[in-house]
Amino acid sequence: MAHRGWVQRVADQLSAVRSHAVPEAEEPAAWQSIAQELLAHTNQPELLSEQRPLFEEFLSKFPSAALHWKAYAELAMAVNSPEVRSIFSRSLLNCPSVELWSTYLAFIKRVNQAKGEAGMLETRKAYEYALDRIGLDLHSAGLWHEYINYMQLPRPNTPAYRALWASGAAPGQQDSQRIMTLRQAYQRAVQVPCTGLDQVWRAYEVFEQQCSSRALSHRVLEQQRPRYQAARTALGPRTRLQEALNPAALAFTPGAGGFEQQQQVAAWKAYLAWECSNPQRLAGPDLALRVNLAYDQALMPLRLYPDVWLEHADWHLQGETSSPHLALQILKTARQVLPSCLLLHFAAADLQEAGGDMDAARQVYQELLPSLAPDEPPATPPPQMSAESITCAWVQCLRCVRRAQSLKDARQTFLKASKVPDIGWQVWFCPPLCCHASCPD
Repeated sequence: MAHRGWVQRVADQLSAVRSHAVPEAEEPAAWQSIAQELLAHTNQPELLSEQRPLFEEFLSKFPSAALHWKAYAELAMAVNSPEVRSIFSRSLLNCPSVELWSTYLAFIKRVNQAKGEAGMLETRKAYEYALDRIGLDLHSAGLWHEYINYMQLPRPNTPAYRALWASGAAPGQQDSQRIMTLRQAYQRAVQVPCTGLDQVWRAYEVFEQQCSSRALSHRVLEQQRPRYQAARTALGPRTRLQEALNPAALAFTPGAGGFEQQQQVAAWKAYLAWECSNPQRLAGPDLALRVNLAYDQALMPLRLYPDVWLEHADWHLQGETSSPHLALQILKTARQVLPSCLLLHFAAADLQEAGGDMDAARQVYQELLPSLAPDEPPATPPPQMSAESITCAWVQCLRCVRRAQSLKDARQTFLKASKVPDIGWQVWFCPPLCCHASCPD
């Protein structure tokens, strides 16, 4: 029974943290210890039923801990547990991690292998979906090789070949579609500054030389070479910047993780600044994909940092990549993660107001202030806030209503605010200022 001792040890640690028996200053160290224990015993799938509540409680606290989702999924896969799909559905979109996505693809291949040719197209779609999500990662070369090898493996005129290439291709055009699809995959891969980039380029050269004439292959390769060279130039600084990043870092509240957390914040911000500087001179859509991936990965350990969410949203409001819709989506997710952060709500409301959608702006304020529309209960319970925070939210709401609507609407909103228990004096001071600003005479 000695091999079960660690399970009880982790359960005791979780109980101590849950009951606040651990001093607040020592909680991060306790969570780090729990995290290490969970990863250190992933070779015991027979204990899944005992480990399940430990992983569930840990991941409810740290839903962006990609390595722990991976370990949890591998344990479930080892015993063919039906909960594997649930684990992946809860983790993949929140954790853009090559390790986690590689585990998912291994699961999909295993499931579809039993289906024979019928499962090949589903596996192909899974690879393409994964590469759309994580194909720009520094360590994505292995996924590109796997995908391309998988697509090249079936021989012409075999059932597997027809399963992969007959869909969507006119009769007799399967070979052309195959060459075009593989060429596009190689050309996407050679633009990614990833470890193993030179091997990807050499494989691409062989591919072009085998499927095209010498003149055509030379011309196509020369067209792609500048993109490959730009990626190769960017690979060095990208690698150095990512060496400082800890993939096992947990998402603690700002300041709780001590000096190590401060180092990770600085390292991530340096990396984000480098990606936003567009060192490869990528076109707008390609740059947006790279920057989105960088921020999505940064928000795994920094998900409780409002300034990182705001920087991500603000990036989508700048220059040729401007997309207010994406900025609003980012701020919506941020408010779900940090529901009591007023700054995120104010930024979302201001953006809705700037776009002319006052109803949406009002809805954002209603998330904080249910009494703003007592007949329309919010979709989610309002966060717990201090009297000062409630006052601040009402003041911002009053200013927004006065700017975008009529004086009558502002007065009605003020009447609702004035009935809130323990409301601050600032609410009473706000209406005269609003009126003076709009009607100084």
